[in-house]
Amino acid sequence: MAEIVQKAEAPNPPTNPLHIQQYALDSFHHLFVQFLDALAETFEDTALGSLVREQKLKYNMAITHCFNSDKKIEKQREIMKVYHTQMKPHFNAVNDNNLDFAGQVDILKEINMEQILVQADVETKETILEYLKNMNQSAIMYSVYDNIPTGLLSSIGNVAQNMQDPTQLDMASVSQSLMSEVNQNDIQKFAMNMVENQSALQDLCTLAASSLKQQQNQNQKQ
Repeated sequence: MAEIVQKAEAPNPPTNPLHIQQYALDSFHHLFVQFLDALAETFEDTALGSLVREQKLKYNMAITHCFNSDKKIEKQREIMKVYHTQMKPHFNAVNDNNLDFAGQVDILKEINMEQILVQADVETKETILEYLKNMNQSAIMYSVYDNIPTGLLSSIGNVAQNMQDPTQLDMASVSQSLMSEVNQNDIQKFAMNMVENQSALQDLCTLAASSLKQQQNQNQKQ
């Protein structure tokens, strides 16, 4: 049984809300490449390893070796949105540590994830789930922030930067500062985005639920 050799590790998140969407995109691709490299090394000198390396080569040709920054970002967004669309019906399954859907998702079928899971040991399966959970989180975060007006993000960032000590939060004061800073048109635009785009609203709920579950897991470990 193969034991995966590299754990999922995402970059540290930014403090400025305006940078979070780009962070989500960068984080997704950082994890995606790390995931392929870990699988290729884990299944080295096997047909599965060769298949994963082939997909990594395709990725490198499309993105890593693309020297046109605009085209590179466009391709990065395209790949992440394809992943998001295909994986979205299975977000809850991943959160429940269920990988039975692996044969139904094209992006996972491209690396024969079903067969990888057959040959993987328990620790490897846990690590695969860790990668998928982190990539899902990044894809969802990107989708959510894609529907938040830039002006609203800027206002939130201004309030956050003006906090002298984030560990000593006075929620009444924060709320008052936020309401005085935020443009009401931006709030209305964000609300309309959520009403008109049910998929975005679902992503927002999923992100909140996932964050709450992560916090609960951390509390249980303490």
